[in-house]
Amino acid sequence: MRNEYVLYVKKKCPFCVKAKKLLKKHKKDFNIIALDDAVEVWESMKTAYDWSTVPLVLQKQKDRKNISYYVVGGHSDLVAHLEDE
Repeated sequence: MRNEYVLYVKKKCPFCVKAKKLLKKHKKDFNIIALDDAVEVWESMKTAYDWSTVPLVLQKQKDRKNISYYVVGGHSDLVAHLEDE
């Protein structure tokens, strides 16, 4: 299974930039969702995933019939996650 990630970011967040560079370095496929002008979306995401900082890194999980997203966490969580692979 190819790893697919979703990054919820703010453009001027240094840890968001680092997370993006790290995924590129590890040749991972990812999508970026910028939250700078989407305050309501970010508020919903914080509640849904019980996460309060950016970046919020999610990894797509697939089985035969379902797709779900695993919360990796923030930048430091992503570093540990990729080291464990």
